Amino acid sequence: MAFEQPPPFLRLSPELRNRIYDELLLQKQDGLFHPTERLTCPPILNVCRQVREECSGIFYGNTTFQFDNPGVCIRFLLQPSHKHREMIQEIWYDCSETCSNPASWRRAFLDLPGMDADCKLDKLKNRLAEYGVFMQEDVLKAGVRINGRLVWTNDPLREAREAVQSGALVGRVMFV
Repeated sequence: MAFEQPPPFLRLSPELRNRIYDELLLQKQDGLFHPTERLTCPPILNVCRQVREECSGIFYGNTTFQFDNPGVCIRFLLQPSHKHREMIQEIWYDCSETCSNPASWRRAFLDLPGMDADCKLDKLKNRLAEYGVFMQEDVLKAGVRINGRLVWTNDPLREAREAVQSGALVGRVMFV
């Protein structure tokens, strides 16, 4: 009885395959992945079981994931195993929106971007918890624009308050 040979790719050394996975998953995407409704993971993870097992740790452990749709985020986080989900270091939830210029400082505080982002981030965490998905405290982050620079934080309200107290300009923008 003859044994089947593995495909040529799987005959490469594990070290070389890891370098290829690294190139495919990290270098090409600059370590940032934007899951969508149609594409929640790179196609390489769907090639075969062995390839998925070999490259999943590289993907989940070294990639920052960015979402603007909480439904996509939930579907994405339900797919990987618990082990791979725990490897995720950062998830950026872009919940920004357009904000008009406030007429007064009082209005500026009411429009403080951290408030809105904080509420949306808490809502997403609660929805994830309904599915039994719990992330470490510092993994899930929302963006706050401070002095024209986007800051990803797990506590947007605190970040925005500290920026206002220090005299920094805080604003919300619509991302394109």
